Amino acid sequence: MSRESVEYSIQEVSEKLGVPVQKLRRWDAQGVLVARRTDGGHRRYAKEIVDGLAASTLGSTLDKYNDELEHARKALQEKRRIIQLLLESESRYRDMVETSHDLIWTTDSQGRFTFLNNASFEIFGTKPQDLIGRCFFDFEAKPSHVSNRRFLSQLRRQGEVKNYITRLLAVDGQERWVGINAKVAYDENGGMMGIRGTARDITEQQRAALQIEYLATHDALTGLPNRVSLQKAVERAIESNEKGAVIFLDLDHFKYVNDNVGHRHGDQLLLAVGGAMRDILQSLGGGQVYRLGGDEFAIHLAGSLRPQAVQVAETLLSQLRQRPMPVGIDARVVKLTASAGVALYPFHGNDAAGLLAAADIALYQAKDSGRNRVVAYGQDGGEALKSTHKRVLWAQTALREVLDETGCCCSPSRWSVWTTRP
Repeated sequence: MSRESVEYSIQEVSEKLGVPVQKLRRWDAQGVLVARRTDGGHRRYAKEIVDGLAASTLGSTLDKYNDELEHARKALQEKRRIIQLLLESESRYRDMVETSHDLIWTTDSQGRFTFLNNASFEIFGTKPQDLIGRCFFDFEAKPSHVSNRRFLSQLRRQGEVKNYITRLLAVDGQERWVGINAKVAYDENGGMMGIRGTARDITEQQRAALQIEYLATHDALTGLPNRVSLQKAVERAIESNEKGAVIFLDLDHFKYVNDNVGHRHGDQLLLAVGGAMRDILQSLGGGQVYRLGGDEFAIHLAGSLRPQAVQVAETLLSQLRQRPMPVGIDARVVKLTASAGVALYPFHGNDAAGLLAAADIALYQAKDSGRNRVVAYGQDGGEALKSTHKRVLWAQTALREVLDETGCCCSPSRWSVWTTRP
């Protein structure tokens, strides 16, 4: 019996089973219904198998099975595509994290590092793997430890902290200013699972900001705190319901020093006076010296009342008189005298402006009474005080009129009364 008599062609099988030729070819490739190939490459199927399939429901079963295989194949392809996208996304994320200039970090619930990127070199000066198990507070600079505890407490309460600035010490001992953003990660039960965040080295920016603040609150010549610093210190003390005193001290006839030796040597003398006043106050137990401008200085004595403040002012004037001050190229010795006015808070002013005005008036009275003396605000009685008030008011009014005539936009209230004193 020839093979042709016991085999079907693919077209015949298609007719008998009701299956498209293309599907029969796929079945052949998938091993579901295998055909024999002739020398010419034609498919031939055993009649016995095909007739058996035609006589049973296996054809529909095989068709269903093939559909399921096709569905599974497509689902597998989709899963592979999704996995590939996830791998690419993870790769991109890792590249971004590792090449970021910002420190990216995570911790456990105790604040111990579980991950850091390579930016750890910029802040801590060491490799990420060397920091695992440690925390930010292991590197804190001593002045920052209290605020860092507040930071952690705020983070636990609010769940997030932004733009927190602190100081850290790198492993090489260098101090770093660091800006931190942090957020708490919670588990499914709402418990604290860890902390995630970023950090950036802002040392240069912070130092620049501190330098700007320093220049705004300190005298350029002497390096002493200026009027702005004095006002802030007094405001803080008054707001805290504290008691204390402010002394305004002005050198007598300093204009003649400038005229005789020149402003450059006059500046050197002002430097010497500022240093001498610091030394004297330190020997007396404390107090902060300020330079208000020109030859006028101020002293803030926190916690002092009239007797102590007047005693400090008299000691300052006495020791300045006794200190010879070499000035000029030939180092001629100048003996200085000074006048001082004392005002007390909160008695002579319930705000910084009122208190400093009272000290200025007391100083004006000391100058008006012959210089080289100390006057406490109000000690000379009502008439003397009223007279001084009138003279100060006249000076401010005259100055305002001059400014109005010249079109100057500066406020006279910002000019110290010392500008009217010789």
